[in-house]
Amino acid sequence: MSPAQTSADEKSAQNFIDITPLSDADAARLAELLRDAEKMTRSGQLEEAEELVIQALDMERSPAVLVAAGRVIMEMEGPQAALPVFGEALQKDALYPPAHMAAADAFFQLSDGRCIVHMAQAVALSPETRDYRENFLICANIFSDHA
Repeated sequence: MSPAQTSADEKSAQNFIDITPLSDADAARLAELLRDAEKMTRSGQLEEAEELVIQALDMERSPAVLVAAGRVIMEMEGPQAALPVFGEALQKDALYPPAHMAAADAFFQLSDGRCIVHMAQAVALSPETRDYRENFLICANIFSDHA
């Protein structure tokens, strides 16, 4: 089971409105681009999804947008391609739990023990988030020798 955080990512895609100087119309457009890109990725329309991700990243490069875009990139091109995007999100805000969860998910998919480090960070930063705690236990059981 991959420690995917769809619910947390959807929340983060919506929450970027609170941390960005975009107008309400631009913020709504950005959220729409990211939602549509995710839907297109799931339905196999990868080229169209990629175009929407590029548009979204051109509008805003906040941690929330980077995480949402990185999730789409991970679906399109795999976890290795998404890691730099999650890394950029963490450079902008090292205390942003969804960025740690996204990085953890990518490392988990790569069978890389660094998953546990990011998972632990997400749990420490947001202990009330049940999905984070549950996925931490999964990751800890698999990669306990890396903790």
